[in-house]
Amino acid sequence: MPKLSESLCSEQIEFEKILCGCALFSPDRAREYCWLSPELFIDISLGKFWKAVSIDGQEPFDVASNLGILPELIEYGNQSGSVISQESYVNQITRYHYLRSRFADINGLVQLINQRDEQAVRLKFDEVSRNNPIHSANVFMPAQMDEEFREIINNPKPSINLGIAELDNGLGGLFTNEMSLWAGRPAMGKTSLLACIARNVALSEPVIFFSLEMNRIQLWARMACGMYGVPWKKVRSGNVDEETKENVKSASILLQSLYKDRLIVQDEVRTIPDFVQICTKYRPRLVIIDHLAEIDWHDQDAEQLKWFGLAAKQLRNLIARRLHCHVALIHQLSRKVEDRVNKRPIMSDLKWSGDLEQIADIVLMLYRDDMYYNTDVQKQDTVLLELLVTKYRQGDTMIIKLGYDLKRQWFDSPTIMFPENYNYNAMLPPVVQKPKYKERKDIE
Repeated sequence: MPKLSESLCSEQIEFEKILCGCALFSPDRAREYCWLSPELFIDISLGKFWKAVSIDGQEPFDVASNLGILPELIEYGNQSGSVISQESYVNQITRYHYLRSRFADINGLVQLINQRDEQAVRLKFDEVSRNNPIHSANVFMPAQMDEEFREIINNPKPSINLGIAELDNGLGGLFTNEMSLWAGRPAMGKTSLLACIARNVALSEPVIFFSLEMNRIQLWARMACGMYGVPWKKVRSGNVDEETKENVKSASILLQSLYKDRLIVQDEVRTIPDFVQICTKYRPRLVIIDHLAEIDWHDQDAEQLKWFGLAAKQLRNLIARRLHCHVALIHQLSRKVEDRVNKRPIMSDLKWSGDLEQIADIVLMLYRDDMYYNTDVQKQDTVLLELLVTKYRQGDTMIIKLGYDLKRQWFDSPTIMFPENYNYNAMLPPVVQKPKYKERKDIE
């Protein structure tokens, strides 16, 4: 038993050092956990450092230097390498403190049992039961759940309106504290759809678009050039007249006046800690990440399946749930879909599926007939895009149909974008398939 106590103490002190090392370099993040009492620390110096930085708001390097622990904390801070782990270190310290207190209680019970003092044993057991915080913290009775449930009904929090009627009617908007996964094969329109949603939401609420695949000017160009149906490649190469140039510049001015500071595009960061830090600072209602495979994979020893599942879980827990916003994560589908006659995607087509399927609250897959079949619609500027909702915690699975204006890079109701007599439910002529296109092997 003494060896167990010593082991618990040494392990807790190790977590205390790592946590304070993180706090040395990221004091603002540490102050979010100011509720962690310094009295829980075994190492007195580390407890004083934690109180001074997280509670009193003092300069961490000055405090560490005065306490004589600066070199040690710098070493631990460099080893930890990730500010997002602070929450787990805080949890570990509270866990070890709880285990040590329970160990002390059990040790006292054993001594009383050995003394054969039954009354003292009963009193000690009652004391341990009353002081056990887990019993009261993690158990919810029907009365409490009923009260919370009725409070939500009486004061509902509005969902995020996406500004596309079919999507808002089908999904009821997007809800905070949740994460959605938007998947499709290359060139289906994933980025265009989420950029359209970002613009609609940013008219009234803050949005952050992490553009990992496309730089910010390319994304902005899609928006500005799309207003006049002019390809960016023509504008960029100078193959347009002066009137078109002026129109596109006017569109850019109009966009910035519409969105002001509510639409943030970030194309320079690729790590989850950076995402968390930026979102914590700006507190958006909607966060869009384009896309999962472009997030820096910092643990080269981990399997892809497990690492990207962990990445999605961190995005949901550290951004969506902690900051009470919605995270829309763009993702790729595997090539398996190309080998089937019916090329509409299914859940198993998700790259690194498994954990991703479980973590996401909504899974939406993009599909377009014109990408695979020779139809008259290929000659048109507007095509039909199907959103296959293959998972939806709040409701049933469904297929949502949208009209995709390729020139304007815009989405709307197909009944609006197609002629009234257009039979968009019978677009796919059977049998006729165009040859499978050749894909590069060096990209996915």
